[in-house]
Amino acid sequence: MRLTDIGTRLGFHLKRVGLLSNNAYMRSAAKYEVLSGHFGILEIVLDNPGINQRKIGEALGLDKSSISPAVTKLEKRGLIKRRSGPVRRSYELFITPLGESLLQSLRACADEHEKKLAAPLSPEERELLIHLLDRVFGHLARTL
Repeated sequence: MRLTDIGTRLGFHLKRVGLLSNNAYMRSAAKYEVLSGHFGILEIVLDNPGINQRKIGEALGLDKSSISPAVTKLEKRGLIKRRSGPVRRSYELFITPLGESLLQSLRACADEHEKKLAAPLSPEERELLIHLLDRVFGHLARTL
């Protein structure tokens, strides 16, 4: 298939890989009944106890209105807990033991997925791709 103009667009390639990657990961983690974004939230909360939703959104490139429903779902499942923060209407988030246990299972799915995703790349190419994507993300986060 010819992709004359669109084939030169970085956004097109990012979206295409992102969709395939997300769909494959969701299939592998389906039995745990979580969305791919939930994995990221759990990882960030584990690594940053007491973090607030705004900072999670910044790390993931999402606004608070996208994070709030996910946090509510994770809290209802007993995977994270909220505590009132030092700023009014701000909550600190903490992962629960149940959340840590689920996260271990999700990491196993992510590890298998990562192997498939990175299979055509050398370790050096993988690191370079991550570096370049982080650079694009940082630029967009600052300028949009």
